[in-house]
Amino acid sequence: MKKIIYIILSILTGISFLLFLLPNSKSHREKKIISKPISALWKKVRDIENQTSWRDELKELKFLDKEKEIWVEKLKNGTELQLKTKSVQEEKEWIIESNENPLFETVWIGKFNSIDSEKTEIEFEEKFEMKNIQAKIIFYLFMDLKEMVNKYINDLER
Repeated sequence: MKKIIYIILSILTGISFLLFLLPNSKSHREKKIISKPISALWKKVRDIENQTSWRDELKELKFLDKEKEIWVEKLKNGTELQLKTKSVQEEKEWIIESNENPLFETVWIGKFNSIDSEKTEIEFEEKFEMKNIQAKIIFYLFMDLKEMVNKYINDLER
């Protein structure tokens, strides 16, 4: 019995040590050229209230403060995230941040570059900063940043 307890404690200690070694932050960036004018893409992305009409994973969205651009997104899986606009450069860049979650902080950066009148290069980046070991466990087991960023881009292209 002592041997089994020793083995279990050793395994748990090893897992804890490995989790401690995992980085506290992770990010993913994607670039893509979309065959739509920059004005159309910018308008679609910046129309915060109507994002539920084109983002598949978004169940509902409500503003807490329209003037300061602070809102809450509720995903179809039940996750809620409070977001706010950090900065905007018209038809160039939009930075959104969330630091209200006790597990993590996130920053989304969307960059737009007009290639010609019918093509736009977009670059979207999602950055997560985990605040504690529980966040690391959840993040590394259940969250795929590449999938999240690509899902957003695919929804936007439709």
